[in-house]
Amino acid sequence: MESRLVDGNCRMKDCGDAVEPNDGRRLLESYSDREFGISCHDLSIQEPYEGMEFISEDAAKIFYDEYARHVGFTMRVMSCRRSERDGRILARRLGCNKEGHCVSIRGKLGPVRKPRASTREGCKAMIHVKFDKSGKWAITKFVKDHNHPLVVSPREARQTMDEKDKKIQELTTELRMKKRYLIILKNMNPEKSFCISHSKVKHL
Repeated sequence: MESRLVDGNCRMKDCGDAVEPNDGRRLLESYSDREFGISCHDLSIQEPYEGMEFISEDAAKIFYDEYARHVGFTMRVMSCRRSERDGRILARRLGCNKEGHCVSIRGKLGPVRKPRASTREGCKAMIHVKFDKSGKWAITKFVKDHNHPLVVSPREARQTMDEKDKKIQELTTELRMKKRYLIILKNMNPEKSFCISHSKVKHL
């Protein structure tokens, strides 16, 4: 399926090099399996394809980020295309964090700073998604192959963790601590009954 832009009067904008973390507030949107174009249990292993549709730009980012983690690379949020009429984003490019090449900055007396190992290898892997007249976002281009080994370090994996994942992790840790506290209270007061509430441990 070929998707077309809603507004032909638009411009390309480079949105930077850094991996853009997902905004947890926006991720609270409810996405059905059909809107994602995939089932929830297949979210991290489904391979992108041209014509795959998403309910929003965020949904496309979530999907490609999960795909990247499964395959073994770190996603980078790349250039976007905005409408000149109202500034809305109409297209987005998502790729590998090893895209492009580092440019050495030199002064008159030599390098400005001590050179670091480059993380850029000119990788072309990416997806290009566009907003179409149906109100959905669709993949119009998919480049699968990488020119480097596909291994995500623990540090890189943590950098791609979105706010929703962090919140779940925090709540799980909090619940585990409350359960331990409950066991201690029961051992100290075996004749009393206790329950765990959202904010604290109560005795009955």
